[in-house]
Amino acid sequence: MTQNTQLLAQHLEAIRGCLEQVTRQGVKELASRILDASHIYLSGAGRTQLMVKALAMRLAQIGLAVHVAGDSTSPAIIEGDLLVAASGTGGSRTPLRHLQVAREAGARVVAIIGISGSTLAGQADWSTCLPAFDLDDNPFPLGGLFEISLLLYFDLLVGEIRHQLWISEQDLERRHANLE
Repeated sequence: MTQNTQLLAQHLEAIRGCLEQVTRQGVKELASRILDASHIYLSGAGRTQLMVKALAMRLAQIGLAVHVAGDSTSPAIIEGDLLVAASGTGGSRTPLRHLQVAREAGARVVAIIGISGSTLAGQADWSTCLPAFDLDDNPFPLGGLFEISLLLYFDLLVGEIRHQLWISEQDLERRHANLE
Protein backbone atom coordinates (compact mmCIF):
# COMPACT_ATOMS: atom_id res chain seq x y z
CA MET A 1 0.00 0.00 0.00
CA THR A 2 1.46 3.35 -1.03
CA GLN A 3 1.62 6.31 1.31
CA ASN A 4 -1.14 8.08 -0.66
CA THR A 5 -3.36 4.99 -0.50
CA GLN A 6 -2.86 4.81 3.27
CA LEU A 7 -3.72 8.49 3.64
CA LEU A 8 -6.85 8.04 1.52
CA ALA A 9 -7.85 5.02 3.60
CA GLN A 10 -7.49 7.07 6.82
CA HIS A 11 -9.70 9.83 5.41
CA LEU A 12 -12.35 7.42 4.16
CA GLU A 13 -12.36 5.59 7.50
CA ALA A 14 -12.92 8.89 9.34
CA ILE A 15 -15.86 9.73 7.06
CA ARG A 16 -17.31 6.26 7.60
CA GLY A 17 -16.91 6.62 11.36
CA CYS A 18 -18.78 9.91 11.30
CA LEU A 19 -21.60 8.88 8.97
CA GLU A 20 -22.24 5.47 10.54
CA GLN A 21 -23.90 7.39 13.37
CA VAL A 22 -26.61 8.57 10.96
CA THR A 23 -29.85 6.61 11.17
CA ARG A 24 -32.30 6.04 8.36
CA GLN A 25 -35.07 7.21 10.70
CA GLY A 26 -33.23 10.48 11.35
CA VAL A 27 -32.87 11.13 7.62
CA LYS A 28 -36.58 10.37 7.12
CA GLU A 29 -37.49 12.72 9.98
CA LEU A 30 -35.53 15.62 8.50
CA ALA A 31 -36.97 14.92 5.04
CA SER A 32 -40.49 15.06 6.49
CA ARG A 33 -39.77 18.34 8.26
CA ILE A 34 -38.45 19.83 5.02
CA LEU A 35 -41.44 18.62 3.03
CA ASP A 36 -43.87 20.00 5.65
CA ALA A 37 -42.41 23.53 5.37
CA SER A 38 -43.79 26.29 3.17
CA HIS A 39 -40.26 27.54 2.45
CA ILE A 40 -36.91 26.09 3.46
CA TYR A 41 -34.07 28.39 4.54
CA LEU A 42 -30.55 27.01 4.85
CA SER A 43 -27.87 28.55 7.05
CA GLY A 44 -24.18 27.90 7.58
CA ALA A 45 -20.90 29.78 7.77
CA GLY A 46 -17.55 29.35 6.04
CA ARG A 47 -17.06 26.02 4.27
CA THR A 48 -20.22 24.70 5.90
CA GLN A 49 -22.13 27.38 3.99
CA LEU A 50 -20.74 25.94 0.75
CA MET A 51 -22.19 22.54 1.69
CA VAL A 52 -25.50 24.24 2.54
CA LYS A 53 -25.53 25.89 -0.89
CA ALA A 54 -25.03 22.47 -2.49
CA LEU A 55 -28.13 21.24 -0.64
CA ALA A 56 -30.06 24.35 -1.74
CA MET A 57 -29.21 23.55 -5.36
CA ARG A 58 -30.53 19.99 -5.07
CA LEU A 59 -33.70 21.02 -3.22
CA ALA A 60 -34.39 23.61 -5.93
CA GLN A 61 -33.88 20.93 -8.59
CA ILE A 62 -36.43 18.80 -6.75
CA GLY A 63 -38.82 21.75 -7.02
CA LEU A 64 -38.95 22.92 -3.41
CA ALA A 65 -39.08 26.59 -2.34
CA VAL A 66 -35.59 26.93 -0.90
CA HIS A 67 -33.41 29.91 0.01
CA VAL A 68 -29.93 30.39 1.46
CA ALA A 69 -30.30 32.62 4.51
CA GLY A 70 -28.59 35.95 4.00
CA ASP A 71 -28.66 35.87 0.19
CA SER A 72 -29.98 39.07 -1.34
CA THR A 73 -32.89 37.26 -3.01
CA SER A 74 -34.13 35.53 0.17
CA PRO A 75 -37.56 36.70 1.28
CA ALA A 76 -38.47 37.12 4.93
CA ILE A 77 -38.82 33.90 6.92
CA ILE A 78 -42.29 33.52 8.44
CA GLU A 79 -44.46 31.08 10.35
CA GLY A 80 -44.77 27.80 8.48
CA ASP A 81 -41.21 28.04 7.16
CA LEU A 82 -38.23 25.95 8.25
CA LEU A 83 -34.66 27.04 8.96
CA VAL A 84 -32.07 24.29 8.60
CA ALA A 85 -28.96 25.58 10.37
CA ALA A 86 -25.66 23.71 10.06
CA SER A 87 -22.60 24.28 12.24
CA GLY A 88 -19.73 21.97 13.06
CA THR A 89 -19.22 23.48 16.50
CA GLY A 90 -22.87 24.32 16.99
CA GLY A 91 -21.82 27.78 18.10
CA SER A 92 -21.18 29.67 14.86
CA ARG A 93 -22.53 33.22 15.09
CA THR A 94 -24.29 33.36 11.73
CA PRO A 95 -26.50 30.26 12.15
CA LEU A 96 -27.25 31.26 15.75
CA ARG A 97 -28.36 34.72 14.60
CA HIS A 98 -30.49 33.17 11.85
CA LEU A 99 -32.04 30.85 14.45
CA GLN A 100 -32.97 33.84 16.61
CA VAL A 101 -34.63 35.64 13.69
CA ALA A 102 -36.46 32.47 12.62
CA ARG A 103 -37.76 31.96 16.16
CA GLU A 104 -38.99 35.57 16.37
CA ALA A 105 -40.84 35.05 13.06
CA GLY A 106 -42.52 31.85 14.29
CA ALA A 107 -40.59 29.51 11.96
CA ARG A 108 -39.40 26.06 12.96
CA VAL A 109 -35.67 25.32 13.29
CA VAL A 110 -33.59 22.21 12.64
CA ALA A 111 -29.90 22.01 13.54
CA ILE A 112 -27.23 19.79 12.03
CA ILE A 113 -24.19 19.96 14.26
CA GLY A 114 -20.85 18.24 14.80
CA ILE A 115 -20.80 18.41 18.61
CA SER A 116 -23.77 17.04 20.52
CA GLY A 117 -25.22 19.28 23.20
CA SER A 118 -24.14 22.46 21.43
CA THR A 119 -25.92 25.81 21.74
CA LEU A 120 -27.48 25.53 18.29
CA ALA A 121 -28.85 22.05 18.97
CA GLY A 122 -30.25 23.15 22.31
CA GLN A 123 -32.26 25.95 20.72
CA ALA A 124 -33.58 23.98 17.74
CA ASP A 125 -36.88 22.11 17.50
CA TRP A 126 -34.98 19.05 16.25
CA SER A 127 -31.32 18.29 15.70
CA THR A 128 -28.99 15.63 14.43
CA CYS A 129 -25.29 15.23 15.11
CA LEU A 130 -22.56 14.19 12.71
CA PRO A 131 -19.93 13.54 15.42
CA ALA A 132 -16.95 14.75 13.42
CA PHE A 133 -15.21 16.22 16.45
CA ASP A 134 -15.54 13.09 18.58
CA LEU A 135 -13.14 10.95 16.56
CA ASP A 136 -9.64 10.48 17.95
CA ASP A 137 -7.95 9.75 14.62
CA ASN A 138 -9.37 12.59 12.53
CA PRO A 139 -6.96 13.21 9.62
CA PHE A 140 -8.87 16.28 8.36
CA PRO A 141 -7.78 19.81 9.28
CA LEU A 142 -10.14 22.04 11.27
CA GLY A 143 -13.79 21.20 10.49
CA GLY A 144 -13.03 19.33 7.27
CA LEU A 145 -14.48 16.02 8.44
CA PHE A 146 -17.76 17.69 9.41
CA GLU A 147 -17.99 19.52 6.08
CA ILE A 148 -17.29 16.45 3.93
CA SER A 149 -19.65 14.32 6.04
CA LEU A 150 -22.30 17.05 5.83
CA LEU A 151 -22.18 17.03 2.03
CA LEU A 152 -22.64 13.24 1.98
CA TYR A 153 -25.41 13.48 4.60
CA PHE A 154 -27.17 16.02 2.39
CA ASP A 155 -26.98 13.59 -0.53
CA LEU A 156 -28.62 10.91 1.67
CA LEU A 157 -31.30 13.46 2.57
CA VAL A 158 -31.92 14.40 -1.06
CA GLY A 159 -32.21 10.72 -1.92
CA GLU A 160 -34.87 10.29 0.77
CA ILE A 161 -36.81 13.36 -0.39
CA ARG A 162 -36.66 12.14 -3.99
CA HIS A 163 -37.94 8.76 -2.83
CA GLN A 164 -40.84 10.31 -0.90
CA LEU A 165 -41.83 12.56 -3.83
CA TRP A 166 -41.14 10.04 -6.62
CA ILE A 167 -38.67 12.44 -8.26
CA SER A 168 -36.62 10.85 -11.04
CA GLU A 169 -33.17 11.75 -12.34
CA GLN A 170 -34.90 13.11 -15.45
CA ASP A 171 -37.05 15.38 -13.24
CA LEU A 172 -33.86 16.77 -11.69
CA GLU A 173 -32.27 17.28 -15.09
CA ARG A 174 -35.30 19.28 -16.28
CA ARG A 175 -34.85 21.70 -13.36
CA HIS A 176 -31.04 21.84 -13.58
CA ALA A 177 -29.65 25.32 -14.20
CA ASN A 178 -29.43 26.23 -17.86
CA LEU A 179 -27.95 29.71 -17.35
CA GLU A 180 -24.48 28.47 -16.46
